[in-house]
Amino acid sequence: MKTSDKILLYSASFALTAFIGTDLLHYAKYRAGEITDVKTINVQEYAAHPLSGIRTILLDGPMRTTFYPSDHFEFDLQRGSEASLNYERQGDSLRLYSRDLKTRSPQDNWVSYQDYPSVRIYFPAQSRILIRNGFATLSNEEGRTGVSGSFQVDSSQFWVGAYRPDADTIYSIEHFDSLRITAVNSDIIFNKQTHIAILDLSLDNRSIADDRYSTIDSATYLVDSNADVQSRGKNIKKIRFATMSH
Repeated sequence: MKTSDKILLYSASFALTAFIGTDLLHYAKYRAGEITDVKTINVQEYAAHPLSGIRTILLDGPMRTTFYPSDHFEFDLQRGSEASLNYERQGDSLRLYSRDLKTRSPQDNWVSYQDYPSVRIYFPAQSRILIRNGFATLSNEEGRTGVSGSFQVDSSQFWVGAYRPDADTIYSIEHFDSLRITAVNSDIIFNKQTHIAILDLSLDNRSIADDRYSTIDSATYLVDSNADVQSRGKNIKKIRFATMSH
């Protein structure tokens, strides 16, 4: 065997041994209680802000938000984001806004939004949510029942279903009873783990609706004649289209 081949073989063997050893060490520490679990890490990374009586939520500016259906309202800010995110309350309305951050096109690839500060919103039913110049995901990975929501999306990208590229073929179905989404100059994406019973969607002529093999039982699309609607499979037969009048 050539010397160069031996070096490569020894290097690969060493790397594999180190990887296995590190993994076993981490597992042993976890069993001993020396490594925190995911929930504890989340608590460490986000500062919780529970508020009562909030009915309207405005997310104004570049931020990366995940919405979770809940029986109470709370927003969690990523620690260290205080310099770029502010919030203010007026009655039953909350405005969360960002400063000094670059606004990106709503049609950009999801990777381009990764430098946005992260926010988590826990919202009860009947909340009214407005998203402007940001990136947001609606998640029901916990499988809550009776989930509904109303979203106005302006110059933003909005995903329904908490899709993760690293788990493209492994996902749990996320159920939503009813969703109402109004989009202006926005990109709306329905990911494949999404199951919506009733959907009302409104799109202007600068908006896109991209159905990535979701399941929709019944839908009404109010669209501008120039809106870009991409629907696939059985969902096409379940959508009732209406055209906006000018």
